[in-house]
Amino acid sequence: MSPMKKIYFSMAAAGVLFTIGCSDNEQALQTGNWDEETMNETSAELAAQLEESENRREELEEEVLDLREENLELKDDVLTYKQQVIDQQQEFDEDIRLRTSLQQRAKDFFHAMHERDIEELEGLTGEGLLIEEEEELFRIEGDDKSGRSFHFMQLDRTHFVYQRGIQTSEDRAVAEYEFYMADEETISRSGIVELTFEPSDEDWNITSIAYIN
Repeated sequence: MSPMKKIYFSMAAAGVLFTIGCSDNEQALQTGNWDEETMNETSAELAAQLEESENRREELEEEVLDLREENLELKDDVLTYKQQVIDQQQEFDEDIRLRTSLQQRAKDFFHAMHERDIEELEGLTGEGLLIEEEEELFRIEGDDKSGRSFHFMQLDRTHFVYQRGIQTSEDRAVAEYEFYMADEETISRSGIVELTFEPSDEDWNITSIAYIN
């Protein structure tokens, strides 16, 4: 081979090697650029996902706090309702006990009046209702009741007594009682009596009595 051909071949080989080397470096550079872009995109996506997850976490925390507050309010409402039920039941029980006690006091009062049991009547009546034993009547005292009297009732012909109404408060109770007579054919009402009760140290006493229409 002539010297010129050797030189040309060497230069050509070198050119091929250089070209190949450059191509490898460029591919590696391009590959490096692609990986960096992918990493940047991935990082951006992860950052967006992280931000979304953080936002969702904050929303869930707020929802949990709201649910806790609602739960506490619900518990308070339930406790309040239970207490209201307890209070209403206690009021109802106290009212029933009071009505039962007044009913018994009225029954004892009418029986003592019928029997002319003055000692028993004195234990059942309070201030404002004076007993006139000889005249067999009550005198009702007070600014709006002065001079009024009520003769003892005779209940021989009374077959039953019905309490038709009662109103109560802390310091006063008023009850109405209907008296009925009966025979083989008819039942008739003989009268309506109103009793006023007021509390004393030991019990409720009768302080007024009157016929009403």
